[in-house]
Amino acid sequence: MAQFYCERDTDGMLLSALSLDDIRGREDHVPRRLASRLGHVDRHLSQHEYMLGKHFSLADAYLLVVLSWARLLDVDLSPYPHVLAHRKRVGSRPAARAALEAEA
Repeated sequence: MAQFYCERDTDGMLLSALSLDDIRGREDHVPRRLASRLGHVDRHLSQHEYMLGKHFSLADAYLLVVLSWARLLDVDLSPYPHVLAHRKRVGSRPAARAALEAEA
């Protein structure tokens, strides 16, 4: 399962922390990397209900948090229907709703 979190053509991270200095001058690079990673997740979720298969795991909770940042950053998730379905499925869990409400 570790391969899921890595793409061979990237630095090995699904998402990476970038400072504003890292982004300056590479603004076109960041959306491409994000699209690549979201595409990878979407393809995985097209065959699996949850990140690790049939059962909810911490990876699903973490993905929900990361996807919540998309709204703040105005990232369009509509090209990723399986990602959106996962966000809805995981976000409907009572503990997830409570956590997201507490964070808001």
